Amino acid sequence: MVRYEDLTGPDQHLHWARIFAHCDVEIGPSTLRNLLKLYSFRNITGGRDKGSEDTGHKYRKGEPGDWVNHFTPAVLAAFEARFGNIVERWGYG
Repeated sequence: MVRYEDLTGPDQHLHWARIFAHCDVEIGPSTLRNLLKLYSFRNITGGRDKGSEDTGHKYRKGEPGDWVNHFTPAVLAAFEARFGNIVERWGYG
């Protein structure tokens, strides 16, 4: 399991490097840096900073935990039926 905030936070290079190594994908540090910049929230949203919300955009806010604001009781029930108490086990509930 990998946390969103680890993949987008200040140590993202380390976490992504571990994932690529686990998958036996060789990627140099500069290539990884370039990929993370290319696919950063700022870049894929046309220059918005994390936390700057656009409710009509696929990438609404870019903040860990914002999903809570969008899970209706019905969505939460369906999620829990499929994945059990994973939300609580990972400390998000």
